[in-house]
Amino acid sequence: MFKKSITFKNLFFIMLLTAFVISVPACNTDTSNSQGVPNDSYVPPATPARTTPPADTSFKFGVMGDTQWTFDLTDPDLRNPETVSGSFITQINEEMINHGVEFVIQVGDLTNYGYDEAIKARATLARSLYDAGIGFFPMRGNHEPWGDIFNTLDTDADGIADTPEDNQQAIPAIQQYFPQNRGIGDNTGGATNFSSPTSTDPAYPNMATELAGISYAFDYDDGTGNSATFVIFDPWETDTVQVPLFYKDYMAAYGFVLPYPYGYPVNSQQEWISERIDATTRGTEHAFVFSHQPLIASNHEDSPFGYLAFDPTDMTDEGGGDAIVGIPDNTADQNTFYADLVANDVAFYISGHDHLHDRTIVESPDGLSFVEQLISTPACPKFYHAAYSATEWRGQKDRRTVIDTEYDNTGYYIFTVDGPVVTVDYYADATGNYASGGRSASSFYWPVVGDLSLVTPDFNFVLRNSWTYSLNGAAFTVPQGGSFAAITDTYATTTMALGGTNTSKSMEDPKGDATAQAMPISKRITIAWKDEAQYSDTNIVSDALILNGMKESRTGIAEKYILTMSATGVTPNDKTRIMTMNSDGEWTLAGKYYSTVAAATTLPSGTWGYSGANIWVVLDYDGIFAISQD
Repeated sequence: MFKKSITFKNLFFIMLLTAFVISVPACNTDTSNSQGVPNDSYVPPATPARTTPPADTSFKFGVMGDTQWTFDLTDPDLRNPETVSGSFITQINEEMINHGVEFVIQVGDLTNYGYDEAIKARATLARSLYDAGIGFFPMRGNHEPWGDIFNTLDTDADGIADTPEDNQQAIPAIQQYFPQNRGIGDNTGGATNFSSPTSTDPAYPNMATELAGISYAFDYDDGTGNSATFVIFDPWETDTVQVPLFYKDYMAAYGFVLPYPYGYPVNSQQEWISERIDATTRGTEHAFVFSHQPLIASNHEDSPFGYLAFDPTDMTDEGGGDAIVGIPDNTADQNTFYADLVANDVAFYISGHDHLHDRTIVESPDGLSFVEQLISTPACPKFYHAAYSATEWRGQKDRRTVIDTEYDNTGYYIFTVDGPVVTVDYYADATGNYASGGRSASSFYWPVVGDLSLVTPDFNFVLRNSWTYSLNGAAFTVPQGGSFAAITDTYATTTMALGGTNTSKSMEDPKGDATAQAMPISKRITIAWKDEAQYSDTNIVSDALILNGMKESRTGIAEKYILTMSATGVTPNDKTRIMTMNSDGEWTLAGKYYSTVAAATTLPSGTWGYSGANIWVVLDYDGIFAISQD
C-alpha cells in the first residue's frame, strides 16, 4: 500500500488530459399423423378467447450507464454542469419515470472528474426521479477518485487545480449527497436492509467508515412475492488504502506508466458479499451484483481484481507495466467470487466502464463457473469498441462468450422481476452510430457541425433487445455452427425441445483496430415458464413457455428453428395448436398451415404438424408459446 502524493496526482491528471484529450428432431420425423390439408383450402380456426393474464404483480428497476460529460466544462447547451452529462441524464430519467421503475442503479463514473461540486451536480440531476418517488443508487467509478485533483478552481485555465485539496476520493461527498446508499432519507425507492462491509483485519481498520454507502447492499420486496437483493461493491482507492493492482502503459506516448487507483481488494469484501447473496439466508428470491468494472471487459483490460491473469515470469511491458512492479496473483480470488455468484443463483453481474452495450457469459480462471454479465451502454458522449490483442489480454479474452453487442449508442435498461422470471429490456437511441473519438471540445460526437457540435440531440429511445433469466427454466449457450438439438426442458406437465442450427457469423466490432482480438457472437437460449393455471379462462392446455435468444444479435431477426411441445394428458389432433402471445396479451396462432413435409430447411416459418404426443412448428422469432386444444 502507498499514500498518493500531490506529484502523483498531477501526473495522473496530465495522463487524463493527454490520453483521454435447421433439421426436425428425431422424435418429430414421423409425420404419419400430420394433417395434409392443401394450403389454398386451409381456413384457420377461430382464435381462442383472449386470455386474462394474472394481475401484474412484478416490479421494475432501471440501470443507467456512465454519466461523464467528457468535454470538461465546455457546454454550449448549458445542460451538462460540472462534467456531468445532464443532457443525457434528464432524458433517461424521463424514460425511467414512464416505465414506472421503483429505483435506478447507476454503474459508476457519475462525473468526469469527481470533485465535490460535480458529485453535488450529479445528485441534483436525480431530482426528477426523487420527485416521482423513484430511488436512485449510484456507485463510484475510476473517475470519482480523481476528485482530489480537481477539487478547487483552475483560475489560470491551465487544466490543473490551483491548490488541489484532498476530497478523500469523493467518498465524503457521495456519503453526503447520496445518504440513501446507507438507507437514510426518502430516496430509497422502498428498499430496505442496507449494509456495508466491515473488517476485523488489522490491515483494514477504516473499512467500516470509508466504505459506508460506498460498497453497499440492500433488499427490495414488493409485498406480492417478488423480491431481490442488490450488492454493489467498490474496489477503488480510499485515503488509507491504495494498492496498484493494474498499470496503464503510456510510456511510448508520454513517458510514464500509471497505476489504476485500487483500494479495498475484492477478497477483503468477499465475506460480506457472500453473506448478502447467500440464497439460504438472504430472504429474497433473486440477487444481482454490481461494480463499475466488468469481470472481463470488451474494451478495457482491467477488472475489479486488477489483471485477469498472473504470470510471474512475464517481465515484459506488454501494455500493462508488468516490469514496473510485481502484481499479486488474484486467480483464487476470481474463482471464489465466480463460484459464489453461481452457487447462489445471482441473476446477473452488471457493470459499466466500457462505454458500450455488451452481454456475455464469463468463465472463471479454473473453468468451473460461468456468470452472465451485462456491460451497460453509456449515458454520456463517450464510446468505445472491442479492443486489444490476445497478447495484451494475456490470453484471457477467450474466457468471455459474447451474446449481444451494440456500439456508439446511448440508452438504458429496464429489469422486470416477476416471480422466478427476470426480463431485461435494453432501450437505445433509434439513430445511434454516433461518432467516437477524442475527448476535447473540437471532437464531433454528434452528426452536426460548427457550434452545435456539442449539443446533445433529443434521443428517440426504442427497444433494441430483450432477454430473460429464470429460476424455473434453463439456459443454453450455442456457438456459431452449433445445433439446437440439445435444448430441451420440462416444467410441471409440459416439455419443450428445439431443432435447428446456429448459422450466425456475427463478430465483435473492433472498428479499425487491426490488432484487436474480436470474438464471435454466440446465442444464449433462455427458457422460462408460466403456470397453465394463469390462463385458465382460455383453451390453453399446457404451461406457457417463454423462449428467448433465437434472434440474431443487432438485427432482431431470428433464423428458422423447430419448436416442439407436449403436455401430459394431451393427445394432439387437428384441433391442437401451438399459440403465441402478442403484445396485447392475446393468444394467436403460431402456425399458419399444416404440412406433411419433414425437412425443416425446406419449410416456411409457420408450418406445423403433430406426431404422437408432440406438436411442432417452424418459427423465426422469440416469444411466449403454449398448446391450445378446443
